Amino acid sequence: MSDALTLNAQTLGLPVTSAEHLNERYQSLVEALTTENAPAMCDAAKTLLETVFRTVIVNRNGAVVESPDSRASFVELYRQALESLTTHDSDEIFMPVIKRSVTVIASMRDNYGDSSHGQDGYHERKLDLAEAVLLARLALTISGYMYSRHVHTSTDHGNSRSHYADNPEFNKYLDSEGDIEVAGIFVAPSRILFDNDFTAYRDQLLEHSNDMYISEMEAAGDLWMEMQNDIARGK
Repeated sequence: MSDALTLNAQTLGLPVTSAEHLNERYQSLVEALTTENAPAMCDAAKTLLETVFRTVIVNRNGAVVESPDSRASFVELYRQALESLTTHDSDEIFMPVIKRSVTVIASMRDNYGDSSHGQDGYHERKLDLAEAVLLARLALTISGYMYSRHVHTSTDHGNSRSHYADNPEFNKYLDSEGDIEVAGIFVAPSRILFDNDFTAYRDQLLEHSNDMYISEMEAAGDLWMEMQNDIARGK
């Protein structure tokens, strides 16, 4: 496969530079796609989504609401992540589709993934490569969509989590004219704004992100067409 697949995932909002575990889960899915390992794709698709859902929930709400006797289920994580996001006019159209896709990915992983539930000793796992690739693409698309919704909308929750290192490109944009000298010490403008007026920092970040989002979606369309052409040529 061409680099279009990797680039397409990046334009959808992944990976996140400072979230190392999320980066690892994303890379695992890309590696499974690159090596055309269908069972690994099933595992990595679900794990990436679970990581994204947990990251969105904790970033916005402070913690995941776990079940009394176990960790929150995959579908429950999706529900909590969705409820933590600002509502959108398109939710009635897209969210039922995404929920159904999340359910399918969970089921396929349980039946065909390397870490699937125990089966009869003679059970044969059969999953076409094309089906596994479809699951992987769904996971990348849903992950990017959910994380982009999180990044591009504000939160007023008192327990929301924010990290200066989460936005390196935006910080670089703010610091384009150089550091500011304060009492003989040179400090990055982005650092000053983040530490002293986070509301203003967040407002500027959202405005900048919205501009970038438009450009990214245009690029994603071009990369999608390139990826389809590669598949048609058998790459």
